[in-house]
Amino acid sequence: MDRNIWGRGTLDDKVGVIGIMEAVEHLLEEEYKPERDVYFMFGFDEEIGGEEGAKAIGEILKQRDVTFDFVLDEGGAIVKNMVPGVDSPVGVVGVSEKGSATAELTIEGSGGHSSQPKDTTNIGRISSGIAKLENRQFKADLRGPGEELFEFVAPEMDFGMKYIFANKVIFEPVIERILLKQPASAALIRTTIAPTIFQAGEQYNALPEKATAFINLRVMPGESLHDVQAFIEKTIDDDEIMVDISGNEASPVSSSDGWQFKAIQQAGKNVYQQSVIAPYLMFAGSDAKHYNLVSKNTYRFLPVLITSDDLNRMHGTNEHLSVDNFINAIKFYVEIIKQADKHK
Repeated sequence: MDRNIWGRGTLDDKVGVIGIMEAVEHLLEEEYKPERDVYFMFGFDEEIGGEEGAKAIGEILKQRDVTFDFVLDEGGAIVKNMVPGVDSPVGVVGVSEKGSATAELTIEGSGGHSSQPKDTTNIGRISSGIAKLENRQFKADLRGPGEELFEFVAPEMDFGMKYIFANKVIFEPVIERILLKQPASAALIRTTIAPTIFQAGEQYNALPEKATAFINLRVMPGESLHDVQAFIEKTIDDDEIMVDISGNEASPVSSSDGWQFKAIQQAGKNVYQQSVIAPYLMFAGSDAKHYNLVSKNTYRFLPVLITSDDLNRMHGTNEHLSVDNFINAIKFYVEIIKQADKHK
């Protein structure tokens, strides 16, 4: 028998929505009565920012003076072999998410025939600016949620890595060099630069009068869009290239030492007993940021075991979820409601 559930969105993230509703059905059948109010908020447009879903919900709740001890949205998951030096499964709970910005680089000038080009063309100057950005990169700094992740998982590391992280003050440059070797861990400690679109020219024998490049940046907490623009302008060092920045700032960082995080941690441990539940910095965007209107603590966690292969299947071909994963998600949502009651 196939022990998988197949379909678009099974992992990202119908398992969260249906898992919550199944958990509530189970608690109702048990005649469980929560000690605290529990709200279930389901948006419909998370993939495009949540402007009409989570944002509208947050605004209505704020108007009604409703505030929450914590909000739990989707985000991180139980991962294996994705945290350097740790063999145990790690449940990564997003306590913040990076800002998402778009930098538009534009230069305009004379075009002309390709048989008589200037030494430096519009395409060349934009390309040179991007090359400078990729060569320099934003400064790496192990701090905030990225640092907290490794503090939580350090006891599970092999001896060499454990020793290095136990003496972080001395070995921080070494740690940062290790983390910068892989894109996933590098994104924990610096604002990232990803050129995604280049627009210039229509004819192979005509120099374009305008060249434009778009760069997607995921911005670290503690850095602003203003900081990003200043860094780009200083790095490309070309007054004729116009730089325009738009996007969202990084979200506030939720507590990882309060009872709210510990309730999520315990619920995760109750279901995934061999795992380490730790805070981390979420790279992708979500609609969780809109709930900052009504809570100081917003967490991002999807209680399923995710592999690197699963990540490739999200939003793609053959997306599926194991039955065991689905059952564990239901168990987690039952547990988190019960754990929250212990801290009324």
